[in-house]
Amino acid sequence: MSRDGKRLAAALAVAGATLLLYAPVRHDDFVDFDDDIYVSENPHLKHGLGAEGLRWAFLPYETNWIPLTWLSLEVDHAIFGLAPGGYHATNAVLHAASAGLLAWALAGATGALGASAFVAGAFAFHPLHVESVAWIAERKDVLSGLFFALSLGAWVGYARRPGMARYAAVLACFAASLLAKAAAVTLPLLLLLLDLWPLGRLGGPGRIEGPRLRRALVEKLPLLALAAAVSAVTYAVQQQRGAMSTLEQVPLWPRAANALVSYVAYLGQTLWPRDLAVFYPHPMAAGPAWRWGGAALFLAAATAAALATWRRRPWLAVGWLWYVGMLVPMIGLVQVGMQARADRYMYLPQIGLSIALAFEVRDRVAGRRALRVGAASAALLALAALAIAARIQLATWRNTETLFQHARAATGENFLAEHALGESRLKRGDADGALPYLAEALRLHPHGAVRGTLADALARQGKLDEAIWNDAEAVRDWPESADLRMRYGQILARRGWVDEALRQYAAALALDARNDRGERAARIQLLMAEAWTARKRADRAIDAYEKALALDPDLVEARAGLALARLDATDPHQAADSLEAALASGLDQPAVHFGLAEALDRLGRQAEAIEHYRVALGEKPDSVEGANNLAWLLATARDPALRSPGEALAWAETAARASGRSDPRVLDTLAVSLAAAGRFEEAVAELDAALALLGDSAPRGQLDALRARREQFAARKPWETRAPGD
Repeated sequence: MSRDGKRLAAALAVAGATLLLYAPVRHDDFVDFDDDIYVSENPHLKHGLGAEGLRWAFLPYETNWIPLTWLSLEVDHAIFGLAPGGYHATNAVLHAASAGLLAWALAGATGALGASAFVAGAFAFHPLHVESVAWIAERKDVLSGLFFALSLGAWVGYARRPGMARYAAVLACFAASLLAKAAAVTLPLLLLLLDLWPLGRLGGPGRIEGPRLRRALVEKLPLLALAAAVSAVTYAVQQQRGAMSTLEQVPLWPRAANALVSYVAYLGQTLWPRDLAVFYPHPMAAGPAWRWGGAALFLAAATAAALATWRRRPWLAVGWLWYVGMLVPMIGLVQVGMQARADRYMYLPQIGLSIALAFEVRDRVAGRRALRVGAASAALLALAALAIAARIQLATWRNTETLFQHARAATGENFLAEHALGESRLKRGDADGALPYLAEALRLHPHGAVRGTLADALARQGKLDEAIWNDAEAVRDWPESADLRMRYGQILARRGWVDEALRQYAAALALDARNDRGERAARIQLLMAEAWTARKRADRAIDAYEKALALDPDLVEARAGLALARLDATDPHQAADSLEAALASGLDQPAVHFGLAEALDRLGRQAEAIEHYRVALGEKPDSVEGANNLAWLLATARDPALRSPGEALAWAETAARASGRSDPRVLDTLAVSLAAAGRFEEAVAELDAALALLGDSAPRGQLDALRARREQFAARKPWETRAPGD
């Protein structure tokens, strides 16, 4: 077999083995840690690769400027929708392709097939790289890595046979790598190292010639200019979007101390990859001098030793400087996020350590057959051990629960893991199960985001006053969070403090516009419309609903709400006709059925309203408003044949549970349903609870209606007629 044939065979073998290793990832779920931002709740992916999708991809989004990554996710969304297995499979394929290309490029540069295959295998199988592959949100890592490997291969081709076309290929691959993620900004300097060894473009063995060095530096200028431009854009976007807020919380010296310690920690994890976690909390302080001082001495000694041997063993200098240099943008001197370090940051820098090891061993065993056989056997065993460890680490990425339970076990006190586990339980409707995790997260790190999630959990338990206090503290701590203000407004609205809710929504909208994100603006307008509806301001509600639909024409709740808001401003038949037309056009969504049910009820078509409520609740049984309205109808319908006390009570109890028994209207409905079932004493007790929630400051008409019903049920008189306005 020819040399190129062997290179191709080695590259394909590495890529194939990588795909087998990562095959289980296709069964993994999204995780509640950036996967929602990138895919599962990203409204922009639906644009696809059309003009709008292309335009959006090149705009800043969240805290990154990664246009090529967004385009790749748009492609996946068009193919797989929201099935996570497809995105995971794409990540695995990209990683496998990168490993194969790395083997091809290194073998072409060095002529050492075995050592190059080992480096590529270590890159493919190392557990430190599981995070980059198994985490859908790290598509940017594997996509950037693919074009990084292509850049290396293109540079080897250019170095062997210089030419404008080959240089343009290097530039294009490098640009693509940077557009996926700016992690490869140090590539121009890395290529200069490769010019030294193994390409030998800077002079003869063991020496550097001035003219060649100058020519090599000039060659790198366009690449350096591209790296500088992308670095500037990335820095500006991250600074604008608040990704560097940690810079304000952690002074430079603690960041520098953590960087020194992290260099050594990464080395340790490379040699012995245990207790790997998705998040390592930042110490927020320099720590003991022996730790960072020892790390500094070790790094200085290792660097001096590598440089001292560059004439006789240049691969040691190249490999070590590859590792140290590629980590500089991600080592934490410019802190992005709250992590001390991250496995994903080693995706490309770790290659340098593998090069130093593989080629040093190759040199030591050269010419000694027995040692070569032993080294080859040891290399295969090492790769097998890495693959086994990677498969074990891969299992921790199955879902949010497995990921963060492992992070807790691996790191000890980990506020982000506690917060994520609490949020995960909250999303599943388990507020009781969420609270211990959120309380622990708040103890470890009293940040506004944690307190805001705690407020959500308390609100779901019906503890609205505690929730409001925590949200107020959260907003005070993190006033620039549009999401936090939006959720705070929802709890205020639920408490009945509509004016304050509207102020929070307005602040959230202003923050959203200032950050130029836009993706949540439609949702904020929808909430504002609902608040204006509660204020009986149909004109303002209609305006907000129309703005919401202008921002997101597919927002079904806004379309249904707009039709209902027009009930007070136009003929109610128009709202019902509009919603029926929406259903006929295929917009068969719970929100449309809920809206149509309410419109039909107002028109006196109660039998039809009941059926639409049932359809909607079949799809969305946790709707407090829908369950409450259906229970009221079934308990109080004008036509006795439509009444169903048992079903009314079931839905009323559902609404009471879902609201945490904190909504007077829901308790009123529960009381009416209990009375319809002949359980008058319980009905009176529920009305007493509703009156206690309202207090004396409630509107006089509302209090009088509840008191009248209480007297009626206390006298054991069932419901006979609907109260005015009900």
